[in-house]
Amino acid sequence: MTFKTRLLAKSTVLACAGALMLAATAAAPAMAQEAAAAVAAPTTDAEMQAAGEAFEARMNAMGSEIEAAVTANATDAAAQAAAVDQVLVRYEPEINAFADTLDRFLATRIAASTNEQEVAGLTQARTAAVPAIRGIPARVRASVAGAAAASAQAPAPAPVPAAAEGGHGDHAH
Repeated sequence: MTFKTRLLAKSTVLACAGALMLAATAAAPAMAQEAAAAVAAPTTDAEMQAAGEAFEARMNAMGSEIEAAVTANATDAAAQAAAVDQVLVRYEPEINAFADTLDRFLATRIAASTNEQEVAGLTQARTAAVPAIRGIPARVRASVAGAAAASAQAPAPAPVPAAAEGGHGDHAH
């Protein structure tokens, strides 16, 4: 589960990174910025890069919280789903705000461009990245539910024979 949750977060971050790369016309230096500090909509590639980095940091924090919720409720699928949902509900406004920010940024870049290839690339990035970001909560919920269903259907592990446990050939039947 840990791997799947991190994979979902990373795939979304990669989608954002791809959109940012397509939007970039010049290399922008990395800027450290807290998510809360990104109040105004980015107008430059560097500002959007910083907003993307802040969003990635928040998604990593969310992933850690989800991992803890899954682990803490590993034996109860309903409690696990409820705990994960509590985490997602807290992060959904930030997820949607970043999707809105990226959407506005790309729309502005599309409107300002006179290069057909750039417009096509930006449009493709906008069409892919914005829904992917908005879909993070649903994908995480589906992944958690799918993992819970799979573990519920998994057969119980077979008992280990006494000899394999370090016994001296004494087999209890």
